[in-house]
Amino acid sequence: MFYDYWKTGSLGEAFVYKVEGIGEDMLVGNMDFSLVDDIIQVSDADCFSVGRRLAREEGLFAGGSSGVAVRDLLAARGPRPLILARKAETVEAVIARMKTHGISQLPVEEEGRVIGMIEEVDLLNFMLSGAGFPASAIEPIVHNHCPQVSDGTPLERVSSIFMRSPGEAVLVARESGETDIITKIDLIDFLTRTAPEERMKSENLKLET
Repeated sequence: MFYDYWKTGSLGEAFVYKVEGIGEDMLVGNMDFSLVDDIIQVSDADCFSVGRRLAREEGLFAGGSSGVAVRDLLAARGPRPLILARKAETVEAVIARMKTHGISQLPVEEEGRVIGMIEEVDLLNFMLSGAGFPASAIEPIVHNHCPQVSDGTPLERVSSIFMRSPGEAVLVARESGETDIITKIDLIDFLTRTAPEERMKSENLKLET
């Protein structure tokens, strides 16, 4: 109700919501709108989805209202730069980068363009084979069989790639010329926080990365 009053000056229709601790279904006397910069409306799905992410990814057992606060911070942060490796880098350096960012694969670039991928299983096999050492360059184990899609690729197509591909990621060639990456956990996160009817309306897969 606060959102409608802030945006339009009139009272909107009250409705039931499940998140506790934020929002109100009536105007209260201690609400001073002159102190408000903006009001953002969010769904129960957004709140609980990010709350689950906090538990899964950070080990923080917070509620839905904490989830919406983090959700707004993530939205305000905007897209993150793509984390890359270079083919001349060492096994030790790439492992350290994966550990720092909590990821299991990295696109590999050369002269400003992505030439392939390296995954943790590649590094493991390289080391166990006896051919690879911490100081070895990753170039021999960079592979270029990572699937690639575009901004306009339908969700169904991306889902089918993950279903039949042993890999954990898909490269995205943006219209801007930049390269992005979608992992299986990105797709799972998208599906859990998007209602089925909204997914059916979507022509393209646009994930927040």
